[in-house]
Amino acid sequence: MKTNVAQTSIDCFYNHVQQFTESQNERVMAVVKAGQDYSLCELMELTSGIDKSSMARVVNKLRTQKRLMPATKRFCTISGKCVIPSKIFEVQVQLDLLQ
Repeated sequence: MKTNVAQTSIDCFYNHVQQFTESQNERVMAVVKAGQDYSLCELMELTSGIDKSSMARVVNKLRTQKRLMPATKRFCTISGKCVIPSKIFEVQVQLDLLQ
């Protein structure tokens, strides 16, 4: 279905969404510590305010940007389900240590 929307409205929408998702990415990276891994539920608890589907999007985006990487399977401390948690990408940890 096509609608008649001004290009300026479309640009404004995508600019707003991009700013919002970037702030969510930074919120997640601020709580993740080197040497630890986190499930989606654990990240949701630490960031409070990001729902599970949005957290999944953020984690997937950070994984494609090589800021997070998958860790070894384990059971989630909150849900008790077997998960593939995320941890800081190891090259990023090495760069942080150099600073």
